[in-house]
Amino acid sequence: MAPLAEQARITERLDELLSDLDAGISELKAAQRKLAQYRQSLLKAAVDGTLTADWRAAQGKPKETGAELLQRILKERRARWEQKQLAKFAEQGKSPPKGWQAKYLEPAAPDFSKLPSPPDGWTWATVEQLAELASGHTPKDAGLFADRNGDVPWFKVGDMNTAGNEEKLLVSSVKFTKEHAKELGLKVVPADTIVFPKRGGAIATNKKRRLSASAAYDLNMMGLVSAPSAADWLWAWFQGVDLAKLSDGSNIPQINNPDIAPLTLPIPPASEQKEILEQLAQALDNASTQEEAIAKMLQQSAAQRKNLLKAAFSGQLVPQDPNDEPTSVLLARIRAERESGATTTAKKRGRKAKEKM
Repeated sequence: MAPLAEQARITERLDELLSDLDAGISELKAAQRKLAQYRQSLLKAAVDGTLTADWRAAQGKPKETGAELLQRILKERRARWEQKQLAKFAEQGKSPPKGWQAKYLEPAAPDFSKLPSPPDGWTWATVEQLAELASGHTPKDAGLFADRNGDVPWFKVGDMNTAGNEEKLLVSSVKFTKEHAKELGLKVVPADTIVFPKRGGAIATNKKRRLSASAAYDLNMMGLVSAPSAADWLWAWFQGVDLAKLSDGSNIPQINNPDIAPLTLPIPPASEQKEILEQLAQALDNASTQEEAIAKMLQQSAAQRKNLLKAAFSGQLVPQDPNDEPTSVLLARIRAERESGATTTAKKRGRKAKEKM
């Protein structure tokens, strides 16, 4: 309990310091918002050709255009499908039937008439041309087969929040042996598969991750198993996609294959992709450094608020004045006011009781 005059000085000084602190916090949060906007602008500039416009003009015609690259990706896609089919026949001990290759379904191409002209050397593609869409699976009684020493990580949406999983999924809460994964019917997908929430409120978090190694995931997640030649580019483009806008808007939001497969994205030549990704990585690293610095300053601000309050209530915030009225006199006056108030209240109650009688 400080003397009354000192209380006034403390309050005035505390208000001043906390106002300054709040102003600083507001500026830091505004900087956070601007950095988030900058990230989105940067991703947009990367995938629409703005980021490398000068570089592209200086390079001239590429050795392989985006359209030629897309054709190479489509050939790789078909080759992977054929390899999988042959592996299935071999596992079943069967010879490939006549005409089995004709069962391959070509992915739908974009409707170019509805799309703007891309930069020189670029073309348009759909997501399904570049990647296989793979929904997750949650087997019955999966927990009974969990094995901490298993070879196959099995990720859940909540694992995206685990420390160390901020960009790539490294740490899983559940693992299975390869034998149990096969027995449970888990679909194991390769490293660099892009995964994201496909059901529930987690869609609104807009979180996307890449697998660090071959793994499986639950039915609340979807994956994009990209062609190797398009993996990094698809990831860069997908970071700018707002998942909430893709969901169906039902009581339990969902993202289904038809919501993802026909999405279109521009495809630059491989040489320009490399340049874009290098510039993008550098710019995003700089943004991350600034975001970390801001987050640290916000933590320090929270600590500073506690320090100010501690200093205020321990007599260290403002100088003390020996001429101030002693606290003992203040406490005596407060005690007298309380006693006087109690006496007045008792008299009022007595009058009310008499009136009632």
